[in-house]
Amino acid sequence: INARIETVAAKPAFRSAFRRRRCLILADGFYEWKKLGAAKQPLLISERDGRPMAFASILKRRRLSTA
Repeated sequence: INARIETVAAKPAFRSAFRRRRCLILADGFYEWKKLGAAKQPLLISERDGRPMAFASILKRRRLSTA
């Protein structure tokens, strides 16, 4: 789920995590889809020099079922 910076602090779904559980996700890159007519092709987005990039994230805790 993508949280928007304009509303993340106010939306009930994200508010607590935004205040208390922020983190960074390190990655070599990510994929976006490029349309080629009716088909789609994955396009890798990464740093030219191969350095890792970081993405801001918030964590939401889930209760595990013991069933």
